Amino acid sequence: MTRLIIPQLRGIYDRLEPLAYAVLRVLAGGMMIQIALGKVLAGEVSRDVELMQQLGLVPAALWAYFVVGVEIFASLALILGLLTRPAAVMLFILVTVMLLTVLIPRGANYQLGALWFGAFGLIALRGGGRYSIDRLIGREF
Repeated sequence: MTRLIIPQLRGIYDRLEPLAYAVLRVLAGGMMIQIALGKVLAGEVSRDVELMQQLGLVPAALWAYFVVGVEIFASLALILGLLTRPAAVMLFILVTVMLLTVLIPRGANYQLGALWFGAFGLIALRGGGRYSIDRLIGREF
């Protein structure tokens, strides 16, 4: 017995779900890497250094470049579906800290961060999915 209102759609849902999941993984990673690379290419990492100083993280420059590195390399891994779970966990932690220490307390636009929170959390739990390098090599965390 199916709980679907239109049970005939089950086949379409089953076929499209793996593709939709891959799209979610690629878009979430792609949006994060685009923002991170934009900061690097525009020479705006200094703003992150200032933020780290305001948060009391010392040495601030090291923390800022570490965070940007995580944003870039973990996002790339997510896009490729390589080491997907560890990459998603790193991004989930980064976004959680960003939400709790910066965006929400300042009343800033935290909607994208909240969306990333959900997406990276889901990806950390589910892994790379059918369309990933993890699946292709037959190994994942």
